[in-house]
Amino acid sequence: MHFRRLLLSSFMISIWTTLMLAQTINSSQLIGRWQIHSNAIASGWNGNYQFYSNGRFIYHFNQMVDEGKRIVSVRGNYRVFR
Repeated sequence: MHFRRLLLSSFMISIWTTLMLAQTINSSQLIGRWQIHSNAIASGWNGNYQFYSNGRFIYHFNQMVDEGKRIVSVRGNYRVFR
């Protein structure tokens, strides 16, 4: 349980940091897959977000670092505030 809280906290800090450093965009510009720290695709994805028009998102952890990880993605809902 402690690991889940730590993981969720670090995930939320990552989102907050990303949003604080990002440009202002509207929800239609957000739709799609956004890869972290790269605009190229190698043999696997870096950590990436997928935002859908129905308000859902999926965060996929880095595919190129496999250390026996058990959690490969996190799913949830999002809302864009102005």
